[in-house]
Amino acid sequence: MFCARFQHSIRTMNLYHKVQKPCLPEKSQTTNDILIIQRQQIATRFYIIVFVLALIVIITFTGLNSQIHSVKVTSPTELIFEQLQTQYSSSLSCPCSRIAIQYSKFLSVKPIAYHQVCSSYFISSNFIELLWGTESYESYYWNVDMKILSTQFRLLASFCSLVKNLIEQKIEIFSSQKFISVEALTRHSFQTQIDSIIDHFIVQAPTSFRQIHKYIIEMIHANQLHNIFYTNWNLTISNPNDNYIMSTSPISYNDSNSSCSCATMSTCSRSLLTNNNKTEILSGKMFIYNSD
Repeated sequence: MFCARFQHSIRTMNLYHKVQKPCLPEKSQTTNDILIIQRQQIATRFYIIVFVLALIVIITFTGLNSQIHSVKVTSPTELIFEQLQTQYSSSLSCPCSRIAIQYSKFLSVKPIAYHQVCSSYFISSNFIELLWGTESYESYYWNVDMKILSTQFRLLASFCSLVKNLIEQKIEIFSSQKFISVEALTRHSFQTQIDSIIDHFIVQAPTSFRQIHKYIIEMIHANQLHNIFYTNWNLTISNPNDNYIMSTSPISYNDSNSSCSCATMSTCSRSLLTNNNKTEILSGKMFIYNSD
């Protein structure tokens, strides 16, 4: 009996009958009234179904939605930080109390070794003086003997000293710079950034030196400055009748079927030395004559 009444109530449920005129007995209802009531009952059923489905979705979403709890860990150790980073990598936030720190506080940069020639006997004062020989005026201006070679090794010694000083300055500047991070980094991320910074320093230091060296060479070449041995430019002085006019002319070299002129090339060179008695080819050694 109860089930029959419940089923009848469900079938005849109408949430919109109060909007229209009051329900009339079936005998007094017109065809139009019956059609309106049926439409209202269908709309009621559709509304109830949609309402129930929406309620189920809301309840399900609320039940499955996890609640976020914020936990603050004060001054964690490195081990605790790594454990938290492993467990909560996507949600962990660890702001730094100091966002900047100098490289010198945790990083030390030292060259392992310079080129072996910079610690060899060939750049020592004894070897350079031995090559230079006597200071006689007659032999001073020969563009031949060992004086040129002595000058080359003296220049090489100066380059070694210059490079060492430059590297020390670069390291000092690098150590005074600061590493900046607003968040604590993992060991892997920190190591990756430091490796990248060091690699950039290793590449940038010699590049800077090459730029300075190239600038000096080009400046000497552009100003046509001759060295003390006149191996790049000839200096000619006219007779007294011409008021001692001084003129210069570039020197050209031919080596291995190739030629170059010191007027057009700042790296004009040859691979032999000449003295008054003989010519000797020094394999593997190039002597550049366009700089002092």
